[in-house]
Amino acid sequence: MKMSASKSCNLRSQKKLDLTRYSLAGIGDSDSDSNSSSNSAGVIVKDKINGHVYHQISSRVLYIHTDCSGVVYHAHYLMYFEMARAAIMRTCGHPYAKVEESGIYCPIIDTSLSYLRPLKYDQLFFIHIRPAALERATMRFDYVISDEDQNIYCRGHTTHCTVNRQFRPIQVDISFKEIYEKFSLS
Repeated sequence: MKMSASKSCNLRSQKKLDLTRYSLAGIGDSDSDSNSSSNSAGVIVKDKINGHVYHQISSRVLYIHTDCSGVVYHAHYLMYFEMARAAIMRTCGHPYAKVEESGIYCPIIDTSLSYLRPLKYDQLFFIHIRPAALERATMRFDYVISDEDQNIYCRGHTTHCTVNRQFRPIQVDISFKEIYEKFSLS
């Protein structure tokens, strides 16, 4: 079973998002404004340029996340991706803690990041995540990090393999299939 939610627009060349609030059946949506600094639960947005639907959370750059040049250290972007993955899972009713309690783990087996411009200390930013591909034992999430003017700072993806407690690959859990289908059918 190989599924991919691709659109015709090439996100690599896209430098700015054009987001609007969007709703997906069965996925909670915060009442906060999509450009506020308090949407830790996340909101659903759709990019009018490429048609992708994202779960969006916001954060601010902490001093501890910057390097000596005053910009976010490159490895911290992966932590921001993880924050978005945890948020989308919680919002969709499948927190990672519950998935792991059932004996399913999702280690990262591949990552890719492209940096377009640096985030700086105390800067408000938005992390957008969407399930992008689903196969028998793997799933891929795509990410875009932008500022409040929807300028893209970083984009990337993580690919995860689903494994059991003995770290043997297993079929992707139904919770991930449900999330993928909600975002890909929009």
